[in-house]
Amino acid sequence: MRILALVLALCACQVDALFRPARYQLVAPPAVYATWWAETSECVGIRADFARVGWGVMEDDSLGAFWADDIGPRIQKRHILTYGLWVEPHLILLSRSQVQNEWVVRHEMIHDLIQSPEHGAAFPRACTGLDATSGQ
Repeated sequence: MRILALVLALCACQVDALFRPARYQLVAPPAVYATWWAETSECVGIRADFARVGWGVMEDDSLGAFWADDIGPRIQKRHILTYGLWVEPHLILLSRSQVQNEWVVRHEMIHDLIQSPEHGAAFPRACTGLDATSGQ
């Protein structure tokens, strides 16, 4: 009987880890995001409904970023410190300190528009609205 109780307790811990709520807060996007979405969509050449995207805010650490692991066990990217993260199919998570950072927000919008987490040669970096190297 004790062994059965131990096995059930261990299984319960694993089940709890799989269904633990994510550690982000869903928020309404600031009005400027609709403008950024339209500009980014135009640049990328993919039309999509802005309303399809869910927006979440993560508490950030001392660097102003968050660990992807903190989102929950369903996230595929692990051990990544980031300012923003696109989660399939239409969720964009941002570090609280970056919610007004146009480059970060538009970068994640691009992931949603192209429906890919990749950053290869085909990733339209110019569509972030800012030159990442110069900050202009």
